[in-house]
Amino acid sequence: MSTQTSSIESVLRAISEDARLMQCMWEDPRVQMYQDAELPLNDPFFKSWGAVFLLGPTSRNQLIEFNWRKFVVAYLRWAGFSGWIYVPENRGGYGKEWNAGLAGEFDAPEWETARWLHPGTRATISWIPRDEHELLGLNTNWEEGFQCGAVEHGAPHEGIFIGWPDNAKRMKLPNHYLARMEKKGWSRERNFSNLLPTLCEKACKYLVPASDGIDDDIPF
Repeated sequence: MSTQTSSIESVLRAISEDARLMQCMWEDPRVQMYQDAELPLNDPFFKSWGAVFLLGPTSRNQLIEFNWRKFVVAYLRWAGFSGWIYVPENRGGYGKEWNAGLAGEFDAPEWETARWLHPGTRATISWIPRDEHELLGLNTNWEEGFQCGAVEHGAPHEGIFIGWPDNAKRMKLPNHYLARMEKKGWSRERNFSNLLPTLCEKACKYLVPASDGIDDDIPF
């Protein structure tokens, strides 16, 4: 097999895996996306497990190679989390096909706020790679600022998981505020591959239903 052929096959396998994870996220019965209007307040899984909200930037053109949330959803399910996962993006694409799945004049900030700040949302997860073309994350600046302010004034930080790489651009102010938060025990991950194990390790007591009787040393 030539080097070129091997390289092509490697790329195609990566694309296929990305597409598979996107499909799993879109089809997960307990993943809510913009097309899902009603909160799952009466669902037994919501009552026992609660929900996780995936803050952070979304690919402007919904390019699957820039979609970091598909990995988080897959990891949470692999780790045994059975609750709801709120993914603030559309399911399946942009344009007429997407708009047809929404009722009336859709208000994305209202959809997100209703879920992110709901008492049943027991953890938030953010990854901010700050790609200037696809993952700029301007709205994320406000969201993380909101969280920093809450922690600064006494809100618990144990259910907040955040990360960005050291080479992320335009992060001077977030790094400034993070230095204050670190004094309160809230740290960030610098590598996406580390964010997921950290989530699994630290989020156990917040995401496992108390009635399950699972030992705290076992993630989820």
